[in-house]
Amino acid sequence: MAEKLGVYICEGCDIGKDLDIAAMAELVGKGKYSSVCQVVKTNKVLCSPEAKAEIEADIKDNELDGVVVCACSPRVKWDVFEFGKTICERVNLREQAVWSFREDKANPGQLQEIARDYIHMGLAKASKCNNPDPEIPECHKTIMVMGGGFTGLNAALYAASMGHDVVLVEKEAELGGKAKNFAKSFPLAYPYDQTQETGLDSLISEVQGNDKIRVMTGATVENIEGAPGLYEATVSGETLPVGAVVLATGWVPGEAEFLKPLGYGQSSKIVTSVEFEAMAKNGEKMPENVAFICDPGKLVEKVDYVKGDVCEAVEPLPCDTDTEEAAAEGEGEGEECETFVYEDKESARHLAYSSEITSLVALKQANYVADAGGMGYILYDHMMVPGINEQYYKAAQDNPASCSPRLPSPP
Repeated sequence: MAEKLGVYICEGCDIGKDLDIAAMAELVGKGKYSSVCQVVKTNKVLCSPEAKAEIEADIKDNELDGVVVCACSPRVKWDVFEFGKTICERVNLREQAVWSFREDKANPGQLQEIARDYIHMGLAKASKCNNPDPEIPECHKTIMVMGGGFTGLNAALYAASMGHDVVLVEKEAELGGKAKNFAKSFPLAYPYDQTQETGLDSLISEVQGNDKIRVMTGATVENIEGAPGLYEATVSGETLPVGAVVLATGWVPGEAEFLKPLGYGQSSKIVTSVEFEAMAKNGEKMPENVAFICDPGKLVEKVDYVKGDVCEAVEPLPCDTDTEEAAAEGEGEGEECETFVYEDKESARHLAYSSEITSLVALKQANYVADAGGMGYILYDHMMVPGINEQYYKAAQDNPASCSPRLPSPP
């Protein structure tokens, strides 16, 4: 606990104008916490270099454990009111008192009481505080990246560039993930208005040639236990000490069977975006006119199975653990938690959901058609291209070989 406090009350920013600062200082010197308040001072401008130097001198001369600064919000001037290992408690008399309260003429003195209460609270907190003396364990510095696709490769390279050893785990036999099947990428660099090469081969080569990155392909993360900075990861039977984990395990395409109401499976001209990307990647001839439907949920709303059953609430799994209470009662010994089994609940109801990725992929693939001399039509309910991606959308609108009409609501 702080046994010696210095209390400093600022008069600037209307504080001295609206409050009786001398009375505040007297209150501190004679109040409940007067025995620990070794220094009590007021100042015209407490955040000035001269005032800070005076506080630092008081800390040294009086061996103060803490400082209570009664002035402005702790969200500002935090770099000014910093005194090394000496505790500094901020009492906000500016924003929370004089700037937010106007005296009621019928009940004078309320603002003074508000300020007094804030100071009392600050003194109470400061008098009971200690500087923390944390126990900082030696942490593992290695970073594990789960997933060797486009995101995982970039994460591994960035972590290595910061000086960390990296373990890159990929369940497939080769690196690259889904990006291996991409013809091109939507914009990832200036001027953000056209498709670009993925650069995947270069990424893979750079990762494999980096001495700080250990690549484990055909491997699976079986278990991770421990705490941040002190994890033990089991990868294909091998235990690895890691400090942090980057989850970049990618995605899987939605079930195409739910697209049957749109004619999928009945015509070779109706394909998914994954299948269309493969066509472009393999150099197949692009159709002259292609419609990209970004919100198929709108088009199948009247199909019975779209509504489906509302997912039932998941009940917590029973689990008897060896807690101290259970052990005291002779219960829970030798019993284990049930293993959670993921239940695939994908249905046509998910077709109503779209995302920024949906919009960007549609724009990218419409550009494939336009570049081949055809016409791409993007049908959407919401074109989600926040931030810099707006540039890509505008470029597509300006392209005479692409069209992006908004999908009308069903009658």
